[in-house]
Amino acid sequence: MKKNEESLADLNKSLEIEPNNVFALNTRGNTYLAFKKYEESLADLNKSFEIMPKSAWLLGTRGCVYFVMGRYEESLVDFTESLKIEPNNEFGLRGRGIIYRKMNRYKESLIDLNNALGTNQNIIYTLGELGITYCMLKLFEDSITNLNKVLKIKPNDVAALNNRGAIYCMINKYEESLADLDKLLKINLNNQFALNNRGVTYCMMGRYEESLADLNNSLKFKPNDAFVLRNRGVTYCLMGKLTESLADFHKSKEIKSNDVTTLKNYEAAHYNFTRLNKSLEIKQSNEWEMDFEAFIGLKTKVSNSFNLYGIWNL
Repeated sequence: MKKNEESLADLNKSLEIEPNNVFALNTRGNTYLAFKKYEESLADLNKSFEIMPKSAWLLGTRGCVYFVMGRYEESLVDFTESLKIEPNNEFGLRGRGIIYRKMNRYKESLIDLNNALGTNQNIIYTLGELGITYCMLKLFEDSITNLNKVLKIKPNDVAALNNRGAIYCMINKYEESLADLDKLLKINLNNQFALNNRGVTYCMMGRYEESLADLNNSLKFKPNDAFVLRNRGVTYCLMGKLTESLADFHKSKEIKSNDVTTLKNYEAAHYNFTRLNKSLEIKQSNEWEMDFEAFIGLKTKVSNSFNLYGIWNL
């Protein structure tokens, strides 16, 4: 971060002397992007584009900024225009492939990513992106094949370990999932994606205390992560801790009010919690004797509601 700050100061001085220097404008635009100052980044890139309107390089860079801002249509336009100038540009093909995936246009994503792979540049990144797109199409074996290739080249690739671990969990290969996620967490003890995904895997194995520990640790880094809260709500439910479960679903609903799965979880938990309240017998130890039928109904509704975090965010 300090290096970026020093770079920004130098670029500001340079642009005071030569305000139309395209290289300096583009570099400062990228530096602003690293600081998540997206509007400032766009301002520099737009000025660069006015000076050099037929640059595939600038179009691709601006496409990246639009992408991280969630402005996918504008990002798609820029990457498409850049590929008209340089049709075999690996960065442009891979970038557009990722955007197509974000827009749920998976077949177009596969075409671009496979074409990017054909350039024999940045193979690791493209294989990883192919793995994600195949996963979104539920072609899990193809997904794992591509991620295996990444890990053969780079055994400690964090993204590939996370994604393969999550996919293994999705196809009920829990031991393989744990192996990948354990390895990742040895590399980076505080990786939030891996903590969440391992928490999900533990829960699917019925190892609820370990699941809860991982999800709690994940939430230390981002306390208002709606997806991790939702996962912890599921885990609490399966442990029979309905008050805690409902609280997590409620908080997740407040953060992600338009998330369909979160809303369904909250409604299911609230309905069954209300039903259970009518049949609870409070013991001196403050434990509950539950209406078993109502509890099973709640478990059935939420047990398939996990979000394996990272797969569709990388």
